[in-house]
Amino acid sequence: MWYCSRCVAGGSIEPAILGVDPGTTISGVVRMRGEDIEYAKGEMDNEEIFDLLPTADILVIELFVIHGAVGSSCRDTILFTGRLWQAWKILKGKEPVFLTRTKVTSRLGFATKEARKDTRAMDTKVTELMRELYGDKPKKAGVTYHAWQALGLLTAYNRIQDADRNKTSKKRIRS
Repeated sequence: MWYCSRCVAGGSIEPAILGVDPGTTISGVVRMRGEDIEYAKGEMDNEEIFDLLPTADILVIELFVIHGAVGSSCRDTILFTGRLWQAWKILKGKEPVFLTRTKVTSRLGFATKEARKDTRAMDTKVTELMRELYGDKPKKAGVTYHAWQALGLLTAYNRIQDADRNKTSKKRIRS
């Protein structure tokens, strides 16, 4: 069972998990608690994201992976990710979780080679999968544009956590 920083005496609630799909000047953002989407914005100004950090217990950021030469837009995204990482570390005293696009797409059930070939096509597939998994909930919560990728990021993170919990409980049963 996860415990968040706002738990009341003896009680527990799911942690607030903030997912960020970073961009050069705007990013996709989703905050979830369990299966509930508490907040979503598909095109949030990067500077505004810093105001959301205190509202989260866990920060999950899609990690930009460099394949060859990079231009200024790639550089700006990398610099913003670093600023976000530093702000989180100062505010919460812990590291954010970084997941690469490849890790996200593989946890969502897509072939890794396919994900590397055409990222725009993969974005569409992730969006379609999120609509299948969550139904109308994301749209009602305001998930648009890049927030679909942030929702995919959080879904992959939750699947990783579930797999880790299952491994731990199997180890306990065997011993």
